[in-house]
Amino acid sequence: MTGKGKTLVGFVMSRIAPPEAEILTIAVDLGQRKRGIGRTLLSHHLSRLAASGINCVFLEVDEGNVPALKLYKGLGFEKVGQRPGYYAMKDGTRATALVLRADID
Repeated sequence: MTGKGKTLVGFVMSRIAPPEAEILTIAVDLGQRKRGIGRTLLSHHLSRLAASGINCVFLEVDEGNVPALKLYKGLGFEKVGQRPGYYAMKDGTRATALVLRADID
């Protein structure tokens, strides 16, 4: 997604294996966050996936990433699993990844 002046402010990357897809990453420039860009990007991306025949999407997220969890829940994602100790944190601890799924059409 680009803003004024064609500056990249965010992107979404997925892996597709019809009829499913997995969101590998979604990123929004730090200075552009809390403006609805992530929601807009992800909504558009899910619409494009649905239009190409994808009917469910998976992703994983750190269980402590409250803003991301709020975004995903608002777009219909639900927890279907978890991976304890999946993410290595800067302080040496390990965080659990939640596996989320959304059915799209």
